[in-house]
Amino acid sequence: MRFLAREGTATRAPISVSKTRVEDDMVQATRFISATETSISWESGHSGFLSSYVGDQKRDHESFAAEGFAALALADREIAENRRVNCPIVRPAASFAGGASFDRVCVLIHGLNERSWDKYVSWAQAIADRALCPVVLFPIAFHMDRSPAAWADFGIMRGVSKERNARIGGLKQSSMANAAISERLDEAPGRFFLSGLMAAHDLGDLARSLKEGEVPGISAGARLGFFGYSIGTYLLQCLSLADEGFALAGKRFLFCGGPFLSAMRPVSKYIMDSKAHERLLDFWVYALADELRKDAELAALIDTPEGRAYCAMVDPRHPQMGRKEFFSNGETQVASLSGDDVMPRQAILDFFEGTGVRPLFIDLPPVCTHIAPFNPLGGEEVSPAFDRLFSEAAEHLFG
Repeated sequence: MRFLAREGTATRAPISVSKTRVEDDMVQATRFISATETSISWESGHSGFLSSYVGDQKRDHESFAAEGFAALALADREIAENRRVNCPIVRPAASFAGGASFDRVCVLIHGLNERSWDKYVSWAQAIADRALCPVVLFPIAFHMDRSPAAWADFGIMRGVSKERNARIGGLKQSSMANAAISERLDEAPGRFFLSGLMAAHDLGDLARSLKEGEVPGISAGARLGFFGYSIGTYLLQCLSLADEGFALAGKRFLFCGGPFLSAMRPVSKYIMDSKAHERLLDFWVYALADELRKDAELAALIDTPEGRAYCAMVDPRHPQMGRKEFFSNGETQVASLSGDDVMPRQAILDFFEGTGVRPLFIDLPPVCTHIAPFNPLGGEEVSPAFDRLFSEAAEHLFG
């Protein structure tokens, strides 16, 4: 895979994987459907990377859970909503009337298990107004509107959560909000990497289209910047480690993220339940060699720059691909909440130790959490913290 390779710039080898996994991907062309000053939409050509896993159709479910499990039963490659990528664009308030052409653009990437852009619109506007550039909101595979509506329907997913609680002893933090992602990762933890791989290719397509001037109001050759939040930071870190062309395309600002996957604490009613997290760690940290021996296609994808970068970001016991040297080049800045319990402060410090990156930690009241960093219930401290964070981001990305 080569993203945004500059003329005369050495790039790492392109992706080379088994034909059975990506045969469909090779014949699907990414086709841009529409690009306006307010949105970009296209049909992804990368669903061939996704898992072929299909849930156990023969398992008997309680009647109250049947609709929910039926909604989760489609093979990932067959989910049409996931192939359609819709990216809203937020422009600086001063240019709302349109007509301006910008020589810089920021891409904002959200967190795990997100279904709405609501909390991000104000973030995007803050960056747009401070950096004087459009901000493109990029949806990761199976997130936002890239998944069936039933997955976000609490009435339907209530039954899935209820059955998981009955089936799995000692389950913690199961909810209607995280039932879909928890069941999917519990069934097939490989999905975490495979959906991320699809998202990485989609993000590369977006970056390339922005650089090539395919979006109205953004000049060809525009300078790029990337703002990642939570798991969006993880995607940026993996892709930048894997692909030198992408890493050179623009600076990165990482918010409420940055540590190894094994050091994250995502068990939350809003993110995933305890069983899904346990399965992720068992698969990707403790039993990876055994799992890859059982799945030749997944093993082939892991044996690529993208796969090796992903594993380097999973746990420090995996080969590190020059990770510390990469993050020492000044292109990455990090900020988080001092009290973030999903991306712990010490885990972030440990990851960036020896790199020269000095994370900024913001002290806010406990009501300001990983899920709602700038909760207005935090009082008068919230607004100055918001202003500082997004001023720092704009300065780092484009100053």
